[in-house]
Amino acid sequence: MKQKSTLSAIMALTLSISASTVFAHSDEHSDDGNTGSNNLAIIDFESLDVGAVYGKSNVTGISSPFGVAPACGGFFNCYEEDGFLIGTPNDELSVLAHVHRSGNAGDYSLEYHNDSAGIYIRKTDSSAFALESFDIEELSAGDNFTIVGFSEALNDNIVGIDINNIASASNYVTSQSLSSSNIGEVILADAFHDIKAFWLVYSDITETPSGAVNWDINIDNIKVSDVSVNPPVSHVPVPAAVYFFASGLMGLFTMKRKKAA
Repeated sequence: MKQKSTLSAIMALTLSISASTVFAHSDEHSDDGNTGSNNLAIIDFESLDVGAVYGKSNVTGISSPFGVAPACGGFFNCYEEDGFLIGTPNDELSVLAHVHRSGNAGDYSLEYHNDSAGIYIRKTDSSAFALESFDIEELSAGDNFTIVGFSEALNDNIVGIDINNIASASNYVTSQSLSSSNIGEVILADAFHDIKAFWLVYSDITETPSGAVNWDINIDNIKVSDVSVNPPVSHVPVPAAVYFFASGLMGLFTMKRKKAA
C-alpha cells in the first residue's frame, strides 16, 4: 500500500512537471495570438484648431503658392493627429473642397457634407494600420455612405468613381456601407485591419457636387492600431525525458515488488 502511494505521488509530480513545461512555452505568446502591443490610438480631433481642412491627403507633392505639408498635397495643409493625415481626396474641379470641424472645444468631431468628395485618412509615413472602429455622431436619415479601405496610402484616381464598381478601383481592399441605422460606434470588418488608407464618401456622389444636393455626417473617436501579427500556433511537445523518467520509475518499482515477492 505504501509503495502504491509513493508511486502515485511520483507520477503526479512527473505530470506536474510536464504541464508546467507546456504552459511555460505556451505563455511565450499572448492570449490573443498577437505579437507585441497594438498601440491603440484614438483620433478625437481635439487639437483641430481651424474650422475647416482643405488638404488633399490622397496625394502628395502638389505645388501651390500657399505651401503644403511635407506629406500632403493640395493648396492647404491636412490635419495631423497621432501620426495620421486627415483631409479630402484631390478633386481637380474643386480645389477648395474641404471638411469641417464640428462641435465645441472638448467635444470636436469631423463633419463632411457637400463641400468635398469625402474624408480621406492615411498615416503620415504611408505605412499600414488597422482601422478598428469610429463613432457616427450624426447622419441624415435616408443618406448612405461607403467606407473604403486601400492597400496603398496614395490613391489619386478615386474621385468620380461609381461606388457600385468600387471593388475594381486600384488598390481596393474592402468596403462597408453606412446609413442612419449605424449612428453610434461602428465596428469595422476584419479586412480593415490591414490597410494603408481609407475613404469615407457619400455613396451616390463621389466628387464634390456642383448642384443643390446635400448630406451630412459627423464622425469622431476613430480607433486605429498597429497591424496585428498572428503567428501559427505551435504545439509544444512534452519533453521525451519526462516519459523516460516516468517509465524508469515504474520499472524500478516493478522490480522491487518482484524481489519482495
